[in-house]
Amino acid sequence: PKERGEPVAGLEGRANRCDNGHDEWPIWRFKPWLSEQSSAAIDLRILGTAMLNSISLVALLWAISCAPFILAASREVNFECDEETDLNAGVGNLWRALGSPSRLSDFRLMPESPYFKVDKESNVRIRGRIDREDPVACPDAGETRPCVIELNAFSDNDRTVVRITIKDINDNAPVFKEPQKELIVEEGDTNFQCPLDAATDADIGDNGMLIKGHYFLIGQGALYLVLAEGAQALDYETAQQHLLNLTACDGGLNPNCTSQRLIVRVRDRNDNAPIVTPDAWPA
Repeated sequence: PKERGEPVAGLEGRANRCDNGHDEWPIWRFKPWLSEQSSAAIDLRILGTAMLNSISLVALLWAISCAPFILAASREVNFECDEETDLNAGVGNLWRALGSPSRLSDFRLMPESPYFKVDKESNVRIRGRIDREDPVACPDAGETRPCVIELNAFSDNDRTVVRITIKDINDNAPVFKEPQKELIVEEGDTNFQCPLDAATDADIGDNGMLIKGHYFLIGQGALYLVLAEGAQALDYETAQQHLLNLTACDGGLNPNCTSQRLIVRVRDRNDNAPIVTPDAWPA
């Protein structure tokens, strides 16, 4: 017989000495008396079972968390609001949009939106500032593509797809590539053409430059960037440079305007012969 605390043949164990001077019963691992092949097979079965249990648990948790999305019936409503609308402003009521005369249950947004929220009366309200020109808020918006933010609103197990179109407002002024531009014109050239920069505007439609945008040329002197018929040619001896402002205004109801400074320099040429006067000769 073996002393208590000593290994038994074919088993691996360990006995720890207690404070009272007696040995604990050994903690045994009951596989060493099996062959190595059998032990490996059992280990593989245990590992496989553990993995299957883990996968099943993950799948169960996923199904529970996603159950509202899987079981929900889908409905759709459409709202619209202006960009830069004040925080907490109302966009629309979900139950009224669905044709219900009264509130039946609460809505919740899943996932939550940084731009919208739903109050206890089922009103969709502005939660965060929305800029239509922001690529994060409206990644697909363009001159001809609208900005639409889509939300998922859940009431019980019913899902309502909420699509909110963000309308453009005239909140951007035209922009020139450079605030100042220098042009060189040859003295006496009556056929010159000096290209001017086009202004760009982040707004679209009438609020931008493409449809109703227009330009003004304001300055002093008789300067024609493209000389009109009968216009007098530029003369270096009369004026070496001309200063102008090119102003671009968008087509909004209250237009935004931006100006670019134009410096038109006249390049001298040999168009005058010397003049001899009697005062030029010594007496």
